[in-house]
Amino acid sequence: MKMVKSPFLKPFPAAIAFFKSKIGLPSENWKTISEEYSAIAFTIATVTKVSILKDVQDAIAQQLESGVSPEQFRATFKDIMTRRGWSPNFSPYRVSLILSQNVRQSMAYGRWEQSEEPGFKQRHPYRIYRHRDSVVPRPHHKAQDGKVFPADADVWKAIAPPPFGCKCSFYNLSQRQLENLGLTVSKPPSLRAIAEPSLKPGFPESLTEQRSQLIERAIASLPPNLAALLEEEVELSESLDFATGKIKSDRTCKKGFPCGNSCISRTKMCSKVLEGQYKTAAEWLESKLPPRIETNTATHTEFIARGYSAMGSERKAEIDALLKGDPEEKERIANEYIAVRKEFMAALDNNRIKKKELENIRARHRAAEDAHYNYDKYNRRAAAQKMEEFRTQLLNEGLPLPEAKNILERLEFDTSSISSINKALNSNFTRADLDEAIMEFQQLTNGKSSNSLKAVENSRFANGRAYANRSGDLSIGSNPDKRVIFHELGHHVEYESDTTLQAAKSWIKSRSTGEAQSLKALAGEKYEDDEIAYPDKFIHPYVGKIYPDATEVVSMGIEYFTTGKKMLELYQADPEHFAFTVGVIKR
Repeated sequence: MKMVKSPFLKPFPAAIAFFKSKIGLPSENWKTISEEYSAIAFTIATVTKVSILKDVQDAIAQQLESGVSPEQFRATFKDIMTRRGWSPNFSPYRVSLILSQNVRQSMAYGRWEQSEEPGFKQRHPYRIYRHRDSVVPRPHHKAQDGKVFPADADVWKAIAPPPFGCKCSFYNLSQRQLENLGLTVSKPPSLRAIAEPSLKPGFPESLTEQRSQLIERAIASLPPNLAALLEEEVELSESLDFATGKIKSDRTCKKGFPCGNSCISRTKMCSKVLEGQYKTAAEWLESKLPPRIETNTATHTEFIARGYSAMGSERKAEIDALLKGDPEEKERIANEYIAVRKEFMAALDNNRIKKKELENIRARHRAAEDAHYNYDKYNRRAAAQKMEEFRTQLLNEGLPLPEAKNILERLEFDTSSISSINKALNSNFTRADLDEAIMEFQQLTNGKSSNSLKAVENSRFANGRAYANRSGDLSIGSNPDKRVIFHELGHHVEYESDTTLQAAKSWIKSRSTGEAQSLKALAGEKYEDDEIAYPDKFIHPYVGKIYPDATEVVSMGIEYFTTGKKMLELYQADPEHFAFTVGVIKR
C-alpha cells in the first residue's frame, strides 16, 4: 500500500534557520562551552574536530528539512566518524540524544519566535507552562507546571524557551481557550525567586542582534588548547556576516563551504569588508585567538573537576550514602532484630509451639540477624556494584574493542625475552590474560598509551621488577597480574601527554605536607637509598615519588580501575586521587 505523506509534516523554516546559524566549536566535555552560548554554538562533548561538527550539523539540518529517521541519522553519524577517522565510541543512545536535543531546541526556538509575533501575542495573551516527565526533574521547572502567566510577563524571560536539553514546553492561550479550560491566571514569580542555573533562559533577548557578541565571547572562552585547534583546523562553515544574519542567501566558495563571500580563517584572508574595528573576518578571528601553544596548561584541579563530572553527582551521592549508611535505617534493623530474637527465644521455651511455626520464626530470626550484622557489608557490596557500573560506562565510552585489538597486534613482543615472559606467566595469569589486560586498558583510556607503547618484554632487573620507559617498553615483571599491567601502562599515558604529566606533578605538590624525604623512611619498605618522595596521606607513600620526567600518580591510581571493588577502595581512601584518575581517563 502506498503511504501518503502527511501535509502537516512540513519543514519549519524558523527552526531550520536557527539551527543552521550555529557555529561549530570544539569541546573536551559537556562543560567546555557554557550554557550561555547554547543558542549560537553547535558542540558535541569530546569532539574537537570542527570538520566533524560541520558534517554532523549538516546531517541534523537534513533531519529538520526532510524528516530523516533516527536510525538513518545514526547510520550517517557512524559513517561520518569512520570517514573522518574519529575513534571515540558513541553509543546509539548518545547519538540519538545528540539528534533529539538539537532538534528539540531548534523547534523550541521556532515556536518561541512565532509566539513573540505582535499579532499572534495579541490574539493569545496568555501562556501555560508544562513540565515534562524526567528522571531528575529541575525543581523550579516542576514548580511552574500548569501555571498560566500573561504572555508579556517577565517570568517568560527565565523559563522560555526551554534551555538546551530540557523537555519542558509552553502553550499559547487565547481568552476563550483560557475560559473553556477553566484555567486561572497566576501571579508571576519574581525573576530573583526563580533564579538558578537550571532556569537560565534558552535564548537571550534580541538574539540576532547579540549573536556576533556571543560568538566573540564563546570563542574567547575556549581553553588555550581548543583555541589552538580552532586556529589550526577551522574553516568555519559560516562567516561572521553569515552567522549574524547580515547575508540573506548562502553562497558556496571553491572550498565548498556556505559563506557570505568571506572566510573566517587565518590561512585565507577574505576580501569581504566588515563594519567596525576589523576590516576582514580573518582579522576578527585572529584577534580572538591566543598565540599557538604546544601543550595544554590544564591544572590538576581541572582534571579533578572533570573526574567528578564524569562520575556524576547522582552516582556519587548514591555511593556516598551507601558507604555512610542510614543511621535511622540501621537503628530500625537493630530494633527489628532485637524484637525477632526475643520472639525466637520465647518460642524455644514454648513446648507447645508447632514445628512449622517454630521454623518460620527461626527463618525470620536468621534473616533479621543477617541484616543486622551484615548491614555495612551489604551496603559496601551495593556501592561496589555501582562503581562497577561506572567502570562499564567508562569502557563503553572508550575505545572500541576492534581498535584496542589493533593496538595489541601492533606491539612487538621482544623475541630475546619471549621465553622469560612465558616463564613469568603462569596458570593464574596467562598470555591470554596479558592480551586481555592490554586491550581493556586501551578501551578504558580511549587508547591513551597507544602512541608511547611499542614493545612488551620481561624485566631486565635481577629482582624481576616490572617497569615502563620512554623507549616504549612495557616490562611485565616476574610476577605479573592485571593490576601490574595497568600500573605500568599508566606511565605510558603520562609519557605521551605533557599536559597530564604536569597536572600530576602539580597535584603532588599541592598535597605535599613537607619537604621531600627518603622513600625508604616514608614507606618502611625496601626502596633504594636515592628514591625520594613528597610526604602526604596518599594511598601509599610511593604516589609521592619524585622523578625528573614522570610521576606515580596516574599509574598508582589507574591500577585500581581493574574492578569496581578496587575502584571503590581508591575512592574511599583518597577520593581526590580517584577523581584525578577519572579526569585523566576522560581527557
